[in-house]
Amino acid sequence: MVNKKIRCRKLFIIIKSFLSVILYFLITVICNAQNCSSVVGGYGHTLAIKADGTLWAWGRNADGQSGFGNNISKHSPTQVGTAANWSSVSCGPYFTLAIKADGTLWAWGDNSNGQLGLGHYITRYAPTQVGTETNWSSVSCGFGHTAAIKTDGTLWAWGLNDCGELGQGNTTQINVPVQVETATNWSSVSCSYEYTFAIKTDGTLWAWGFNGEGELGIGDSTGDNISKYSPIQVGTATKWSSVSGGRYSHAVAIKTDGTLWACGLNGYGELGFGNTTQMSTMTQVGTETTWASVSGGYGHTLAVKTDGTLWTWGLNSSGQLGLNDLTDRWTPTQAGTATNWSSVSGCMNYSAAIKTDGTLWVWGLNTYYQLGLDNTTQMNIPTRGNIPVIVVLSSPTITSVTPAYGINTGTITISNLAGTNFSSGCRLKLSKAGQSDIAATNIVVVSSTQVTCIFDLTNKTTGFWDIVVTTNSLSGTLTNGFEIRPLTSISQIVDSATEAEITLKNDALDVKVAILVNTFSSTASVTVEDAIAPVADRTSIKITNIAIQITNDMDYQPVKNITITINYKDSDVFGFDESKLVIGRYDSLNDRWVPLPSTAYPDINKVVGITNHLSTFALMQLTSSGNLKTVYVYPNPYKPDTAKYGGPGIIFSELTPRANIKIFTISGELVTEFDETDGDGRYLWDARNKNGERVASGAYIYFITNPDDSSQKVKGKLAIVR
Repeated sequence: MVNKKIRCRKLFIIIKSFLSVILYFLITVICNAQNCSSVVGGYGHTLAIKADGTLWAWGRNADGQSGFGNNISKHSPTQVGTAANWSSVSCGPYFTLAIKADGTLWAWGDNSNGQLGLGHYITRYAPTQVGTETNWSSVSCGFGHTAAIKTDGTLWAWGLNDCGELGQGNTTQINVPVQVETATNWSSVSCSYEYTFAIKTDGTLWAWGFNGEGELGIGDSTGDNISKYSPIQVGTATKWSSVSGGRYSHAVAIKTDGTLWACGLNGYGELGFGNTTQMSTMTQVGTETTWASVSGGYGHTLAVKTDGTLWTWGLNSSGQLGLNDLTDRWTPTQAGTATNWSSVSGCMNYSAAIKTDGTLWVWGLNTYYQLGLDNTTQMNIPTRGNIPVIVVLSSPTITSVTPAYGINTGTITISNLAGTNFSSGCRLKLSKAGQSDIAATNIVVVSSTQVTCIFDLTNKTTGFWDIVVTTNSLSGTLTNGFEIRPLTSISQIVDSATEAEITLKNDALDVKVAILVNTFSSTASVTVEDAIAPVADRTSIKITNIAIQITNDMDYQPVKNITITINYKDSDVFGFDESKLVIGRYDSLNDRWVPLPSTAYPDINKVVGITNHLSTFALMQLTSSGNLKTVYVYPNPYKPDTAKYGGPGIIFSELTPRANIKIFTISGELVTEFDETDGDGRYLWDARNKNGERVASGAYIYFITNPDDSSQKVKGKLAIVR
């Protein structure tokens, strides 16, 4: 049995022979025009969107492809309906699809393959809405199939599918839009005769459909797997900026570095390599790095450089190269001397382009009035078209963005990205060297000077990022225009009647603050923020780089203990003894660090402490003191039932190794005795006697000695109030 994919190619050869006189394939001239979206052409019909948003058509109309509601052809531009909100348009051989500024998708013309996406196969002679969605962003038509991208980055396809050009993993024809796989990061799509190309926001290039001439650029043009029924990545590069599927069997693309690449059939030199050798992998054309835009036609290619010059190569039997002769060219050849070309499109045996002054220029075959010149005379050089002047956009620019920064813990809504020359269907991204681009979603073009959108910054690298806006093939960049910051502070309303937990987590911090009911006398906004720890006031403490400050807008101090949990990384405590880590509170009145009652969990990199005072806190390690001169006893007085002077007990700090502590009543009776043994210079007395019983309220005397130096002795008083 003849392979279905080979039959598909034979069918095309038959069609090509039958239509040798009338084939005028898809033209897509993205004119990047101020208030003008595009000029496109099919097999003898042409459409354009004027500056006021109105849609115009002329040329062949036997299948209603011009959208006039009948099958009467027009020899000069004629308005399609009365709508004035068209934003983009694309043509197949005998059908047309277009998007309005409200994001709705419309279709008309031949529908024999379900390519209109209307759920049937009936020809439509006037624009008919496709479904009810209002989030279509861009659309591209092939010979008998269509593909489109929504603003959420999903890709959809429908129509003819004999060679897997719909990317569904099969060859089943579909007459309604169906999503292509599940990715949500598609940025552009280009449909050709029986294959499709698309680019994702990460700059990768994908292709699927027929590959008999190596037109997919994946290096596989023979054997049983000629057609690819699902998207397959073309190489490993992540810098593709635009792609154009040729109108027969070649493809051309440009990378972000301005280099030009091509693959596929090369019978007329349309790849630009200086020969007619077929190429099954994407291969660079020359060495130039100044290519701005490119379009593949039927056996010929046209491109514009950044200096505004126009270059053409390939088949020239109808003067479609615009070189004033009928000689094929195998390498890029400059067409004329003009330096103000803005965009270009190659189609079936003719071409069209727009200059920066807004004028439309056409050349090549003109059998069906498709050049819009009100005659059928073939033109071998670019000739001014009959359509009214189109004012072309300069590249879009970005002047400011509000807000100018976001936190890498979630999404950020950009309420005002200000600039110039924004238009419907534009794309936005954040870009940073060495990082994957962050594509915007929910893009709304409020006006030509304002855009709103959403960026997902979750877990993205902090620092400054470029903002890039792309309107069709032109881009504008605000260098270092947006900053992604770690979460350095967080504020939370704390209702006195409700428990609260405040979490501050970023690249450097992972802190939780737990607040009990009635910790504050009334509702307050509590703020936890990154801080710089004051220097250690003594050698017995060693401070890590983790520090926070806790405040509130009412200047309340807590009436109950607050629990602070600090999670740390190994790198945060390099050189520290994790078993001796505590949380310290800075006493600004006495310029002194006060170690809090803390529990260290070295196995899980966590320390938990409690505080009865809001201040600056730091993760620190305690060490034994060299002497007993700086012994510090707190809280004193100890009031276990209060927050300010309470806690799990009385702390003796700044102790020497093996320090001995005795507690006496005022009358001299020994209450209890204990030693500092773990080397952190600190001991927590739970206010119980040697029998484990709570001691009564009253005054007590503590006596501390250093067994290693009998001359070191400290005596003092403390009070317990129950």
